[in-house]
Amino acid sequence: MAVLFELSKNYYYLDQQIEAVVYAKKALTVEPNNKWILRHLVAIYSKANNFAAAIPIQEKLAKINVNENEQLVLLYFQNNEPEKGKALLIR
Repeated sequence: MAVLFELSKNYYYLDQQIEAVVYAKKALTVEPNNKWILRHLVAIYSKANNFAAAIPIQEKLAKINVNENEQLVLLYFQNNEPEKGKALLIR
């Protein structure tokens, strides 16, 4: 799992998002709730402005840890879903 995660990070820093996503997803097959890999996958999608793909992953993180809601609010606003973001802020 660690090797796959490191490969994903290397591809991320080389701006090769497709490869970074592939290796991050492979790492998640070994450890599906690893918060570091999930956060990394959100970062990959965010960097590519693919907020729609980042949101479900961030929602999973928020279920694991309530402190992850702040990033989820930001993603909702970036994905042009302000009502969902506002609803989280009110809670």
